[in-house]
Amino acid sequence: MGLVQWEGREQVYDDFITYGFNSKPALLHSLIVSAYSFFENYLFQVARWLESYPIDKKRLNEMWGIKHYRKYFKKYHHFKTAEKTNTHWKKIELFEEIRNLIVHHKNRFNMDESNQMLILFLEGYEVHKPRNFYFKILDRKFLADFVKELLEYANELVAEIYDMP
Repeated sequence: MGLVQWEGREQVYDDFITYGFNSKPALLHSLIVSAYSFFENYLFQVARWLESYPIDKKRLNEMWGIKHYRKYFKKYHHFKTAEKTNTHWKKIELFEEIRNLIVHHKNRFNMDESNQMLILFLEGYEVHKPRNFYFKILDRKFLADFVKELLEYANELVAEIYDMP
């Protein structure tokens, strides 16, 4: 029995190859971006709550983004969790850089030396790199590791807040 022939069959095949194999990385990339957004919103809510705390002298106002929240926690609340050397924070920053490439650069590296660290980081996961400057994350472990770091950092932050005077 032969294959059914119809006009446009080649286009359907080409579209499937182009888009059909992209569903897994598209979903993973979306979940990575969503996890980051939830974390960013969580830090915003914590910062707003701390802002209303009686000893707080500084308002967030124009500060936005997880790096600003970390600095806010460090400068005005002296949280050890907010140290730039915090193990979870350092890993979150790596994941954040990958997230930024997904969101702002369409999964593409700028071909400069600053991305070598990110390329090495991604090599710990199953990642499709059809070209040297482009990537698709195929490994659910990347998402699981990212969420684990976010949760562990959040748990440390909450524990430190509970210890506040």
